[in-house]
Amino acid sequence: EIRDNPSLKDKPVAIGGIGMISTANYVARSYGVRSAMPGFMGKKLCPSLIFVKPNFKKYTKVALQVRDVLKDYDPDYQAMSLDEASLDVTDYIHSHRKRLRMRLSNGNESSSLSAPSSSNSMFTPQVTNPRCRYSTNATPEACEECGR
Repeated sequence: EIRDNPSLKDKPVAIGGIGMISTANYVARSYGVRSAMPGFMGKKLCPSLIFVKPNFKKYTKVALQVRDVLKDYDPDYQAMSLDEASLDVTDYIHSHRKRLRMRLSNGNESSSLSAPSSSNSMFTPQVTNPRCRYSTNATPEACEECGR
């Protein structure tokens, strides 16, 4: 909503109404306003809270645009909702590793990051052999042993 109405940028905004809040921006959250909170409670916490009616047609359109981008990184991504998806970027990173290695690690071949997955909600930085996408902390010899 703020993308379409920049005047809301620094104001507390919640999507929904007095009955229920679907989501709130960071400004509203700093007052304690949260998703799934009755709007009247949000107004008590933040009297200047601005309610914006949800526009699911717009959200669906934007979600489809984002999904078109996600397909470039993982054609088998999983969309869990309009604003949540899970994707495996392993193949993309593997095929672009030289360029990404330069951008992400300043040429240090032993650095990479693993992002959260649907089965692992923790962010875990790991040192990985960039030549082997299957092994964590692998050496070139370990990759030759597993054949990958």
